[in-house]
Amino acid sequence: MISDFFIWCAGSDRNILSKCESSDRIKHIGFGTLVLIPAVLGTISMSYALSTIHQLNPYPLAYISGGITWGLIVFAFDRFIVSTHKKSTNDRNEFTRISFYARLIFAIFVGIAISHPFVLLWFDRSIQERMIEDNNNKQITIENDKQQYYETLTATLDSLKSEKKCYEILLTYEQSGQKIELPCGSSSGIPNISGNFPRTKEIKGIIEKKETEIKNESDRVSVEYKKYLEFIVKKQEDTKKYASTDYMKREYTLEELKKEEAEQGHDIIAITQFFIILVILLVDLLPLIFKTFAPFSLYDKIRSDDVEILKALKKEKRETILQEAYNKINSDYQETKIRVSSMASGIKEKLKNINWWVAIILGVFVIPLIWMLALDLEISKFGITNFGIYIVLPIITSIVGNMIWKMTDKIIEQFKTR
Repeated sequence: MISDFFIWCAGSDRNILSKCESSDRIKHIGFGTLVLIPAVLGTISMSYALSTIHQLNPYPLAYISGGITWGLIVFAFDRFIVSTHKKSTNDRNEFTRISFYARLIFAIFVGIAISHPFVLLWFDRSIQERMIEDNNNKQITIENDKQQYYETLTATLDSLKSEKKCYEILLTYEQSGQKIELPCGSSSGIPNISGNFPRTKEIKGIIEKKETEIKNESDRVSVEYKKYLEFIVKKQEDTKKYASTDYMKREYTLEELKKEEAEQGHDIIAITQFFIILVILLVDLLPLIFKTFAPFSLYDKIRSDDVEILKALKKEKRETILQEAYNKINSDYQETKIRVSSMASGIKEKLKNINWWVAIILGVFVIPLIWMLALDLEISKFGITNFGIYIVLPIITSIVGNMIWKMTDKIIEQFKTR
């Protein structure tokens, strides 16, 4: 029955409860329910915590199995705490017992271990959105760094191109004979369309030199920028591949969200986190609290009397009681052995009535029928006919039947000699 299962969860003695009122039984069923609830919550919380591990996330069976294992551990702890606690006649006496505080502290630690993953599970959507946002910001930062690096890398090249353009403008004014002042120099103001004047040749030489420098710088920029792009691509791939979403990362993200809320002047996340931990902690403490401060009942009286009786027993009397209990167990064993031996003898007598002809008749009617109707095997290709089956299978059946009978006989004889 389900009620017996909950009583077992509470670690209560069903034999004692059978002598008590139904209210005691209902109370211990409630204890068992309270012990089972933290185990269920522990299974859920640990399954979620293990699912955040990158290696286990693709395998639900793995992290669910881990959650069930943790749930069983929590169940074993809580059941031990509740079942080993003996109710005192006076509630005030509970506060003077060291065992009560030890159980209380242990239950608190178990409750915290169960409750903390629930906080992350409660804010899971917000945490995931924040982690995605952080990852996108990293990608944007990489792109900005790439643009900034390119501008720094091409600064010299842009300067050379600007100087070349300045000299080209200066050459135009020099050949036209117009006077002009530019950052790269000034024209002579003497018309020189043919380009044979020394100033014109000088400007042309500077322009050719600038073109060579621009080509060399452009090649250098291309090589350097290509290497940088390869580095950036690898960095972006590593960022995507090794972006952490594990338990620690979620903890860190939740703390960031709490700091942002504190800066904005409200603490919704912190308050919600506190109450989630408090509720689950109380759920884990309820079995111990209710067991400690529940009214003293007949069940507790019988357990207390049993302890006192054992303490009062003298050593010689205890040995006598143990010997009587042993004799009773041995007597029950001998009676069981005699009954089993009698049953075995009856089976042996029935087996003796089975002979070769019975086995052959059984094989003639049963085995071929099973062969043809149930198995429906095609055996003609092996050269075996149905008539052959009727002849061979009964013989095989009789041999196997007699072998089984011989083995059974030996087993019975060995059992009787023990």
